Amino acid sequence: MSILAQDLRYAFRQLRNSPGFTAAAVLTLALGIGANTAVFSVVNAVLLKPLPYADPDHLVTAQALNTRGAPIPGSLSYPDFFDLRARNHSFQHLLTGRDTNIVLTGAGEPQQLDGEMVTWDLFPALGIQPQLGRGFLESEEAPGTRVVVLSHALWQRQFGADRGIVGRSIALDRRPYTVVGVAPPGFAFPVNAPHIQLWTTIAGDKEAPPGDEPITEQRGAHLLTALGRLKPGVRIEQAGADLNAIAQALAKQYPDTNSNSRQAFVRPALETLVGKSREPLLILLGAVGLVLLIACANIANLLLARTVAREREMSVRAALGASRGRVLRQLLTESVVLAVLGGAAGTLVAGYALGVVLPIGGESIPRLAQAGIDGRVFAFSLILALLTSIVFGIAPAWQASRTDLTVSLNERSRGSSKRHDRIRGALVVSQVALGLILVSGAGLLMASFLHLENGDLGLKPDHLLTFWFNLPDSQYNATAQVAFYDRLLHRIRVLPGVQSAAGVWPLPLGGDNATVSFNIEERPEGPSNRPSARMAFATPDYFSTAGIPLLGGRLFSEHDDAKAPRVLIVNQAFAEKYFPGENAIGKRITPGATGPGETKESLHEIVGVVGSAKLFALDAEPQPIYYFPYRQLVWQPPVVIVRTSIPPRTLEAAFRQQVSALDPLVPVFQVRTMDDLLSAQITQPRFHTLLLGCFAGIALLLTMVGLYGVMAYAVTRRTREIGVRIALGASRGAVLSMVLKQALLLVAAGLVLGLAGSLAGDRLLRGMLYGVSSLDPGVLGLSGLVVALTGLLAAFLPARRAAAVEPMTALRHE
Repeated sequence: MSILAQDLRYAFRQLRNSPGFTAAAVLTLALGIGANTAVFSVVNAVLLKPLPYADPDHLVTAQALNTRGAPIPGSLSYPDFFDLRARNHSFQHLLTGRDTNIVLTGAGEPQQLDGEMVTWDLFPALGIQPQLGRGFLESEEAPGTRVVVLSHALWQRQFGADRGIVGRSIALDRRPYTVVGVAPPGFAFPVNAPHIQLWTTIAGDKEAPPGDEPITEQRGAHLLTALGRLKPGVRIEQAGADLNAIAQALAKQYPDTNSNSRQAFVRPALETLVGKSREPLLILLGAVGLVLLIACANIANLLLARTVAREREMSVRAALGASRGRVLRQLLTESVVLAVLGGAAGTLVAGYALGVVLPIGGESIPRLAQAGIDGRVFAFSLILALLTSIVFGIAPAWQASRTDLTVSLNERSRGSSKRHDRIRGALVVSQVALGLILVSGAGLLMASFLHLENGDLGLKPDHLLTFWFNLPDSQYNATAQVAFYDRLLHRIRVLPGVQSAAGVWPLPLGGDNATVSFNIEERPEGPSNRPSARMAFATPDYFSTAGIPLLGGRLFSEHDDAKAPRVLIVNQAFAEKYFPGENAIGKRITPGATGPGETKESLHEIVGVVGSAKLFALDAEPQPIYYFPYRQLVWQPPVVIVRTSIPPRTLEAAFRQQVSALDPLVPVFQVRTMDDLLSAQITQPRFHTLLLGCFAGIALLLTMVGLYGVMAYAVTRRTREIGVRIALGASRGAVLSMVLKQALLLVAAGLVLGLAGSLAGDRLLRGMLYGVSSLDPGVLGLSGLVVALTGLLAAFLPARRAAAVEPMTALRHE
């Protein structure tokens, strides 16, 4: 211990006596370790933290595996879920739920609340005990039952943390609901939806207007994912086999709806939550690891240069009896001290970086907001610092411990320093190569992001404002909903600054989607083989308001109501896919979605073809969509979309007033411009692009510093040689060319290796790119040019200094 304490004291003294070197090394390490710590904190929050429920390793999700075409996980219908729940032998509990919007009235201003409609065993399945009251009872899934559990935040904000709230009745969607419990602080279900403010049972889905079939009885309506808690001793493979057997039995029993869902897809709940976020985050973690390697190469170069300056010191130590191991240990101790200081600074950098970066990610990555510096992240930073000290310290320490006493003491440091040149050159080559890999990756993501941001959406997003509102079924039947909507659009259209107003659902870029099967009259198929496509319903002015062009036929009119013949409009992608080489106008199909007064066999005539607008910004190409007139398919009020001649946000208050004038208990929510919606949909690519771009920038900076240091050191070491060359007649240009040529050889070698690395790793980025090839020659060429110019810039200053050497000064120095 006394020897270790002596080594530590000496290490601190050495670092204190070299403040410039220490500051440069600590700053370099702070950037490298800080970036790694920040990314690891995100990986920890998103990928590694267990779910915040009891015994989370026993929680799994269950979906249907759609085997029509390439097998993909799909949703369950209510009847399928009920069968899985009743027949399985693997689960203590199997629950499900779906999002719902509920209006709270009678407690101040009407409020639109985000809710979740769940099965009765939500709380026992998750092992959660409500803070007040209880969870749901099995009998409370029965139609007509109206009970609710409030979130802790809603209970505090809206009800003043009143402990007497349990048992009281509150008005939700203008119906009385009994509060049976209050969830504990921080509870969220689904786990990636902390905004959910209340939970109620699926009893509401078991109700339907007269003549309509409740959604809980529609086996073809797939909208659910099940979450199950395994029984003790049951493995996930056993649960999968159990549900597969049930799925196969259901496929035989209901061939029209289940023949393509003969298998179940069971996996850990955490894996389902993470979804497609895993691969990009691991790629970012690997990328930031490359930044740290570049930083380590810089520190190693600094230490090598410092080792040459300290060679006589090491020789004297050896002459006085210090063993090679003793010298090696002392130098590694200095490296560890340096790394720990850099790690401490890096942790501070990581904390600051998270505060800047996390808001950019928004809600696009599950649990991203939970990223922070906790015990696990701090331990990672410390271990990383120690490993880093070995990576950058071992080569310089090993070289220093090989001191030749005769050479070192007789020829000073000049002769023996030559053996470091190849190591220093190799480090620079590796920095350039790693820098090119990062820059090319960042370039591809940037090109992809610009494609998303500026690509053709199939509509005109400027000056469009959208907003939602809901009308309670208890007060508004289908006829009343249509009348309310017509009056609202009329009032909005006459407002100053409004050019047109319409409605649609799903809203482009709004995040919703509905896929419904259909049958083509000329080519009928059985229920299990019918094609399917995205569907929407819209008011007559929707296409002109959104800027979607009419390509053939006609648009909807006010006469396309429930009493008129059934009609449809399809987009160009639909027409090209299902009627290739034909005129789609006049064709008739039988859609799976039905409106008032229709049967499942009602034919709808295609009366128009419009341009293909993207429903999701990340779609590689627009997908087929068929549109219903709103008056012929009244599922819910469409999203209002308004085109303005003035900044859209300035009219928000006026729109709210118009809705309130028709019904003061109907709140307006999710007021967003179309540009806001586009920005929200590309949040995750923006987040990845920003991070990798920052890493590439840091890598370029460190590479520039590293190459500058190597060339500056080489010029200093060759000062006498350069002076002699100039004295013998060499021109300043020749000297400049000589130094730049040395730098160019290093940069060229690094570019070749970096290009090979970029080509080898192109597959890693394919899943993160949109509209850009991972082997885009333009991006790769530009990236190489950027790195080459950076290298030349770093080498130019030392080269110019070499060309300015005065012969007499150089020889006098010698």
